[in-house]
Amino acid sequence: MKELIRKLVLRSMDFSPFKKVFRALAKQDELHNSMQIERFVRSHFGAALTTGPFAGLTYPEINHSGEQILVCKYLGTFERELFPVIGKILHKRYDVIHNIGSADGYYSVGFARHGVAERIVAWEMLPSMQKTTSSVAQANNVAGKIEIRGICEPSVFAKEVSNGPVLILADCEGAEDDLLTPEVLRGFASVDILVECHDLFNPGVTQRIIDRFKGTHDIEQVWTELRTLDQIPERLLKELPFSPILISRAIEEPRLYRQSWLWITPRA
Repeated sequence: MKELIRKLVLRSMDFSPFKKVFRALAKQDELHNSMQIERFVRSHFGAALTTGPFAGLTYPEINHSGEQILVCKYLGTFERELFPVIGKILHKRYDVIHNIGSADGYYSVGFARHGVAERIVAWEMLPSMQKTTSSVAQANNVAGKIEIRGICEPSVFAKEVSNGPVLILADCEGAEDDLLTPEVLRGFASVDILVECHDLFNPGVTQRIIDRFKGTHDIEQVWTELRTLDQIPERLLKELPFSPILISRAIEEPRLYRQSWLWITPRA
């Protein structure tokens, strides 16, 4: 009888309505667990990040959603593949940084705190995320250094990209194909670019961007990696009263396939 019930449950999961319910429940459970871990870290170590390239960056209390769970940032695993590149950027100085897809302001505010640029433009299409970027900037006393804009249209962006040292940091779900072009980036020889490529949404975009810049820039391709518990600083990990599997799920980044970033810098 138990085996029959088990088979019926498994078969029921093949039907779309049941799949949606089960997936929704699983997603809510994962979000709840991630929020619990995040709250524990904040209560025991404070609202400022204690690890990662932007240690010291403070997050105020924000309304959580799937896009704003901060546990990976508090545990120091968020986009850790980029830590060497971020380290190089922190030793540079730019006139302007354009952060296309600023989300919760992690990069915009992080770079502003380190004084990497005179001016930072945070482009973000979602009003809720614009508010979050603003509140994080205020919490870190850098609101005056960051201009928050809406959606980044190529025609508008072309007028914004200035001469001189410029960094473009782009995570815009495939729109990088329309923004990172010679037509938009006139005189782009002085521009550094760190772009997350989204071939799932825009097939072939990685190779097209490589082909556009390979004649004038050095290009380093950085691939996403799996997350493991040993990537969390030991001093944090040993304090977490949660099972290893819950922690492992919490630090998984929601990527649908193996992605890469391109770090594009002008040749001397």
